[in-house]
Amino acid sequence: MSALSKLLRLANPGLSSRELASRARKAGERIGHDTIARYERGDHTQWPSDDVIRALAAAYQIPEDELRSAASVPTPVHRELPEEAAFLTERQWRAVEELIRSMTAPEGRRVRGAIDVSSGSDVPTTRAGSPRARRE
Repeated sequence: MSALSKLLRLANPGLSSRELASRARKAGERIGHDTIARYERGDHTQWPSDDVIRALAAAYQIPEDELRSAASVPTPVHRELPEEAAFLTERQWRAVEELIRSMTAPEGRRVRGAIDVSSGSDVPTTRAGSPRARRE
């Protein structure tokens, strides 16, 4: 069982997953009762998204930072871009965005079109991991 699941179980005041989903909905968040049950049981196989973190926080009435810590999800930090960023081409922006996505993807989660650094190959791969032809 993950630290997140343990936290959720301890914080549950005895409500069913449907009641917790309803509580989240009343707070303006959307989450299914099956998703709540999966996280509480520890059957989740990926990092919770920001939307799931917000919904779980509303459902269980736990601060988002506490949930992020238990799930080992970093807290987003908004930074200003340097002035030079205004001069990037569309292609350069896409490359920067892909770099950020690949650096922030959870361990074991593939990023579509990311370079497979674990194999030492610099050939872009598809979601399934097979090499694809380069377009220059």
